Order: sequence, then C-alpha cells, then structure tokens
Amino acid sequence: MFNRRYQAEALTRLHALFELNQARLLRWLPRTAPLGAMVTCTLATGPVRLILVEQSPYSDVVAVTVAPSGPQWMTPLRLQVRRYHDAGMSEVIDWCGERSVPWRLLARQPQLARDEKMQWNSFLAELLAEVSRHGRATAVARSADLLQ
Repeated sequence: MFNRRYQAEALTRLHALFELNQARLLRWLPRTAPLGAMVTCTLATGPVRLILVEQSPYSDVVAVTVAPSGPQWMTPLRLQVRRYHDAGMSEVIDWCGERSVPWRLLARQPQLARDEKMQWNSFLAELLAEVSRHGRATAVARSADLLQ
C-alpha cells in the first residue's frame, strides 16, 4: 500500500512531467497554431506526427502518432494529449484507444494501475525529448491550406 509521503512525491513527479511535456509540445505546436495544424518529424525509428485536433479557450488536444519502421505487424502508436493553458500542463488522456487504465490492470495490483499514468506521460516526455534532439521537421501545414 502506498503511504502518504510516497503519494505526495509521485504527484510532484507527475506534475513536473506534465509541465515538461507542455514546454516541449509548445516548441512544436504553439498556442497560436490553428486547428488542424500538423507537424511531422522524422526520427531514425520512423515518423512522429503531431496534429492539433481540438481547441477551446482553456485547453486543446494534440494527437501524437508514432509510425513504426519495423515489421508490418506492428501497429502505429497513437496518443492524445490534453494541453491545459491556464495550468501550463499537458497530460496523456488516451493511449492507443484506452482513455483510462484498463480494468484488468486494476484487478491485479493497485500500484500497477497508479503507475500506468506515470508511464504514459514518461513515454511522451522521452518521445518529445527524442524529437527535440534528433528530429527533423518535414512539414508544417494547416488543414485549410491543404484544401486549396
């Protein structure tokens, strides 16, 4: 069972990850980006695509797709990230179609389910760091520009 001190430390680490993800996402898709803005970055492991799919006054949603360059049976990794403008944080809200931690994980160990949210956001932080270090932006477009 988690004690209160561990919970407070875990929450502090999670919020730090949210803030880090926000800063890294804003580097590629600023708040002023129009709905449908898309950035594609090329890594050695394959392309990473960031698309602004939803906007509201206080938050927006960015879809992140990682296409694998490995075997064809590997499916693309899809994340949805909500950016909270007023709080200055971004968190993963959807992992490959899972909007919450799967119930089968909750049935096994409560610690595992609590750690899952941290893992999702840690992966996003590492992916965005990799894109910042080694990625090459190949396209920046708006959906309205593509229709003309």
